[in-house]
Amino acid sequence: ADICNFTPLTEKFTVKQIVNGQEVTVDRIEDLVATLNDLFGKFDDAADRHNCLRIKILGDCYYCISGLPIPDPNNKDAPPVRDPNHAKNSVEMGLEMIDLIKEVREEHGVPVNMRIGVHTGSVLSGLIGLRKWQFDIWSNDT
Repeated sequence: ADICNFTPLTEKFTVKQIVNGQEVTVDRIEDLVATLNDLFGKFDDAADRHNCLRIKILGDCYYCISGLPIPDPNNKDAPPVRDPNHAKNSVEMGLEMIDLIKEVREEHGVPVNMRIGVHTGSVLSGLIGLRKWQFDIWSNDT
């Protein structure tokens, strides 16, 4: 999911003030960050409820996935456990995100809106980097 019209939205966090008789532009970037933190924190809680895993937050984008195979904790030689409800989990996550966006919009008085997409297909997942590793997924399908 990514925020629609993010750049114009950031202007809502800039105000003009008169200081010593001069008009000065004041950025309230901490308010923008607090709004994003609240929104993405609510998404993280929803991801837990819907058996999704946040992959990363990149600026105004929130990436999560459902259905990654998980090793069987009781048998390391067994094939990975797959969640047959991964499509349902993803759709329910997206629907809850719509409600959470509305909630944050009302709580913060900010006209935030997001595009939410649900994709399906095979993915490759893993860690990338030598330091400060990043878990990510790659695919032509998603």
